[in-house]
Amino acid sequence: MNRIFLGKPWHWMMLAALFAVLWWMGSDQLQTKDYTLFLTVLIGMTAALVLAICVGYRHGERITRDPFDDDSA
Repeated sequence: MNRIFLGKPWHWMMLAALFAVLWWMGSDQLQTKDYTLFLTVLIGMTAALVLAICVGYRHGERITRDPFDDDSA
C-alpha cells in the first residue's frame, strides 16, 4: 500500500479530518448562515494543514511516485 498511498499516515488522517469539517459546515449550511465563520474555518484549516505538512517534511523524503529528472542540460 505504500506504493499507492504516498505520504505519512497522519497526512491521510488530516485529509479525513478536513473532509469531516467540510461535511459538517456544508450540512449545517454554514456558508449561507455565517459566511465569516465559514471562511475563517476554511482558511485556518488550510493554513494549518499546509504548515503541518511543511514542518513535518524531512529532506530526502519521497513526495511523488516518479523521481524528478535533473534538467541541467
